[in-house]
Amino acid sequence: MSVEEFDVYIRNAIKKEQNIGDFFGADTRNDWNIDSGIELMEVSKEQRYIYDTVHYLFVDVNINTEHGVTTYTAFKGAGDSGSQGSYPFYRVKSCAANLSEDCKILSCNFSCYQYVAPNIYNTYDTPILVSFRAGGGNVFPSA
Repeated sequence: MSVEEFDVYIRNAIKKEQNIGDFFGADTRNDWNIDSGIELMEVSKEQRYIYDTVHYLFVDVNINTEHGVTTYTAFKGAGDSGSQGSYPFYRVKSCAANLSEDCKILSCNFSCYQYVAPNIYNTYDTPILVSFRAGGGNVFPSA
């Protein structure tokens, strides 16, 4: 096998793994990454701020791990879990995201409406400030 053929083989294996990861979820991608010892170039990830047992706010981001250092490469958007059949919950109106200089921390200022019952919500914006760490997983409120 030539160097060029080997390069194509590795790139195809990584693409195949990313497709499998998309099917089974981000955790599979991370497990494969650890088991194989091969660092993926960039992955898409949803990080959540879980504020009660069924509700959460989330950011959709791209992260990159290179030489053991994980950084954010893109902020693609934000959202919420919806009512999940229980109240109260927060509906994201907007999200202002700021990235740290070293691209390791994403600070988000979610502007939300608080729904207290179906179609009934507080008319004022509720700010929720959350800091996510690249590769750090989900965030929970501090006690």
